[in-house]
Amino acid sequence: MAGSLEHRGGDKWRLVVSAGRDASGKRIKYTRVFHGGEREAKKALSLFVAEILRDEYVKPEKMTVADFLRNWLRDYAAANTAPSTYKRYVNLVENHAIPRLGAYKLDQIKPPHVVKMYNDMQKEGSRKDGKPGAISGTTVLQLHRILHKAFETGVRWNLFSKNIIDGVDAPRRNNHEITPLTEEQVKQMLELVSKEAPHYHLITLIAVIGGLRRSEILGLRWRDTDFSKNAVMVNQTLHYVKGWGLFFKEPKNRKSRRAVTLPAELMGLLKQYKAAQNERRLALGDLWQDNDLVFTGWNGKPFHPDNVTSWFKDFMRRSGLPPVNFHTLRHTSCSLLISEGLHAKVISSRLGHSGIQITMNTYGHLFEASQREAADALAHLVTPSISTASNKQSKRARG
Repeated sequence: MAGSLEHRGGDKWRLVVSAGRDASGKRIKYTRVFHGGEREAKKALSLFVAEILRDEYVKPEKMTVADFLRNWLRDYAAANTAPSTYKRYVNLVENHAIPRLGAYKLDQIKPPHVVKMYNDMQKEGSRKDGKPGAISGTTVLQLHRILHKAFETGVRWNLFSKNIIDGVDAPRRNNHEITPLTEEQVKQMLELVSKEAPHYHLITLIAVIGGLRRSEILGLRWRDTDFSKNAVMVNQTLHYVKGWGLFFKEPKNRKSRRAVTLPAELMGLLKQYKAAQNERRLALGDLWQDNDLVFTGWNGKPFHPDNVTSWFKDFMRRSGLPPVNFHTLRHTSCSLLISEGLHAKVISSRLGHSGIQITMNTYGHLFEASQREAADALAHLVTPSISTASNKQSKRARG
């Protein structure tokens, strides 16, 4: 089955696939318009040929939203996203978008259909996992972003004249879904976690003090640790996806690749931990697999992320602390920095957000609470003045 490209000017290409002749001798030809560079067009042509060979090609006028989204997941998302990201895309699209929008033909789908889906998702009882309540605003916002990417690709594939998701307001994230630990709870947690295994103690400290993600902590290498500057550098992350296994990848964006300064006391604990790890490495000899990782399994292999998750859940239960997940420690770190009066730009840089707007969108309610606390803290200075002014006004009113 032969495929060819026809340049139609600018960034427009016509993908042509010839598939022989039918029973009457008529030539069978499939075409599709693509917008993009020549390299992307060649890749799109290869995917187009493969789609036809799998007998999965559907004519645009007959294609449903379900057909389109599954094609997009298979031919675009799978090749252009990390395995963990791709898995999240599939879950959200298959569990929410396709059941609600999948039956529409491509020429039938309109912005109001998408708006109704978002509203339905946020109604009581919409969850599929049996838990009470509605689907979180964060989940709906994630789906919105995925659909925007998908339909934007559909425009490039010439399946749509415009991205209909542009006509839909992005759902608001419910920031109050983020409930960090209080300062007293953090103090209690850190006192108790010091009695746990050294690696879990350090992982928890780095999450709370440094605000690092679990994947960033488990991706740390000794070469990324600067004891002279009391800092660790985030240069890679560790992930696990069922079916793919463990894998390393670069940080999610340019600003996620960063140096994070830690207290000298914490760096001292890391130095002690490194010395103990070196002793274990020498004792194991050839059994040790040297990956230069700070946190490893017993033989130097990468530390499984699920082990951290399950340990932390059990630890919080045993400690009588709120049943939050490990990622809450990152939110807690941000909350503590806000309460100390640090500027949002400094916090954004420390957390590795791509921009300060991400920080404000995620933690804006915490900044508001901090502002109220600041006003209350200074209220005692103005109370006498207000009382005096109030008394004077009362006397004038009586006089």
